[in-house]
Amino acid sequence: MQQNNRRLVVLIALLIAMGLLGVVIGPSLNGYWGVPIEPLRIQDMPNFVLRVGQAFEYNVLAAGGSPPFLFYDDTSQFEINPETGHIAFTPTEPGTHHITLTVIDEEGTSVSASFTLTIH
Repeated sequence: MQQNNRRLVVLIALLIAMGLLGVVIGPSLNGYWGVPIEPLRIQDMPNFVLRVGQAFEYNVLAAGGSPPFLFYDDTSQFEINPETGHIAFTPTEPGTHHITLTVIDEEGTSVSASFTLTIH
């Protein structure tokens, strides 16, 4: 019985030490428990071809980095939901638009991706 109590105390001490070590060392390695965080990225942005009057919806996906993310666009063609990355609009005029989307994570890291939006 005393042997089991000793093992339990050692196990608890080890778990406490690992927890404290993760708090102290983990962040310095850019991750928790020494696991590096994947770099922030925007997942594949295809080019789009639409027709005037055709409703359009698309979810921009970000991965890696430190969530939550904020999404921004550089176009007057649509507004992207800054918290979800959802785009929804109906084009009213034909044209070709080169659009850049930017995602910023909680740490202030940003990444951009561009695509072409062609409207007939």
